[in-house]
Amino acid sequence: MENQSLNSIFKSGVFTKIIEIVNILNSTPPPNLRWRHHYEHLGPTLVKIYPSVEVAPKLDLKQLPTHLRYAFLGASESLPMIIASKLTSLEEEKFLRVFREYKTTLGWIIADIKGIRPTLCMHRILF
Repeated sequence: MENQSLNSIFKSGVFTKIIEIVNILNSTPPPNLRWRHHYEHLGPTLVKIYPSVEVAPKLDLKQLPTHLRYAFLGASESLPMIIASKLTSLEEEKFLRVFREYKTTLGWIIADIKGIRPTLCMHRILF
């Protein structure tokens, strides 16, 4: 019975039409890929960028909801962290002690992220 259905497909010309469509698709060139990545050499950095732990960046702190507040890891309100406002003073002190110990692993600016050159980082919206 299978042979009869296959024979009917071959005789009806459906198979030859499928082969023609496959050949047409294989013969057309690939579409022009408009969204290829193009990289430009940006040259050497003229301004030395220091990590936030050495030179704290000037940050614009936004108003937070009532259940959150800022805590600072650095001196003179630098290196901000957002924490829950319901933490007790002991919980907050323990939390900040751990984060102060590992503050070099956090990134406040792109220069803080190890392995990424800030001159290569840029945001571009493609239309």
